[in-house]
Amino acid sequence: MDGREVVSTKVFRIAEALAIRSFGQHWSAGAHGALWKNTFENTRSAAGFGPMLEYSLFPYDEYTRRQLRVSYRLELRHMRYVEETLFEKAEEGLWREEVEVNLQRREPWGSLEGELDLSHYLHDLGKYRVELRVEASLRLIQGLSLNLGAEGSRVRDQLSLPRRGATAEEILLEQRQLASGFRYEANVGLTYTFGSIYNNVVNPRFGN
Repeated sequence: MDGREVVSTKVFRIAEALAIRSFGQHWSAGAHGALWKNTFENTRSAAGFGPMLEYSLFPYDEYTRRQLRVSYRLELRHMRYVEETLFEKAEEGLWREEVEVNLQRREPWGSLEGELDLSHYLHDLGKYRVELRVEASLRLIQGLSLNLGAEGSRVRDQLSLPRRGATAEEILLEQRQLASGFRYEANVGLTYTFGSIYNNVVNPRFGN
């Protein structure tokens, strides 16, 4: 910018653990934990853990053909921020809950996937997020598919936004998350697959 050299560095690291126990062909329960750092979201360090529960309308052994799963996650988070937030927090503990509905259908003509994600913080129900994603893959010839996708979200839960405004360099280089009420995108592409697309799928529970 203006002949000046600007160095841009963003850091994102995450480690996750998941334990799942199946209770028949329709129910699963488990626990999750994660540690992460994300300078783009003003997060110096964070930790989250909690229980999960899932119900599958169709038996799990039909996952390669069809799925309709509803999962619930409760999470306790401890957040430490790089800079003080808009809400004058340097660190805080938060309870968050999330409900996810996932639909997948595979047919000879291709596949269809949809996901609805609802989440909010328990201390303030006005701090919520709604995300919807839809993807379709249309089989053209053996192995070659046309992919169509769209997703959008209503964002009201940006608790980590820094108190100070973003600089021109931070905006231009996407160094900092900006306040946003809506997000949306769409994509079109082609994929060619060798062998079975299900070779790496070993456990459909909780989207794994």
